[in-house]
Amino acid sequence: MNLIAILIRIGKVVVFMKISFKILLLVLFFIPGMARAEKRLYLGAGAASYNMGKVTSSSDASTSLMGELYLPLTLSYLFPVKPTWSLEASLSMTPLSVKTTDSIAKTFVMGSLTQVFKKSFFWDLKSGVGLLNYSITGPGGSIQRSNGTGTATFYYPGSSTSSKSLFLDFGVVYHWVRDIRIDFDALILSPISTRRSFSTLLTISKGIL
Repeated sequence: MNLIAILIRIGKVVVFMKISFKILLLVLFFIPGMARAEKRLYLGAGAASYNMGKVTSSSDASTSLMGELYLPLTLSYLFPVKPTWSLEASLSMTPLSVKTTDSIAKTFVMGSLTQVFKKSFFWDLKSGVGLLNYSITGPGGSIQRSNGTGTATFYYPGSSTSSKSLFLDFGVVYHWVRDIRIDFDALILSPISTRRSFSTLLTISKGIL
């Protein structure tokens, strides 16, 4: 077999692989998007990273890049305004509190109102505002810990206390198959404050109505 025949065969294999790859992308992404079901009420569960880079629980006062991890449930309802634009009201909450090694229980509830823009068969963009209520319950007492330059006394809450934060919400929505969607939200808490922080929320939801 001469060199020209070998190159022709290699070229055919490359073309076949390119076509196969495009077909695979079509099956994985485009077809599921076309099959999306237009639901209004979604129920989902996910994972939230709260106060990224701001939270510490170690004795040397080092902060965690991912912050605190929570597993909230989310309920969302879409109000269609135009064929490519909707308003969405969402409520997320942790049904079970997160307990630390110091016996402190933490929970959060947040509500948001976002505008959702349909960008393609399977992708949406969204942005909006919301309010987050963060609660902690502790046994009381105090502990000595590093504050970065020395040691300081930190006090545990003796009862339930809470704080509220306004936040901006920027996210994307991927409509996977039929009435299943995956949301990723980036939250800027207290955006105009010097104590602003960042959180993320990843949710998988199913349309039920």
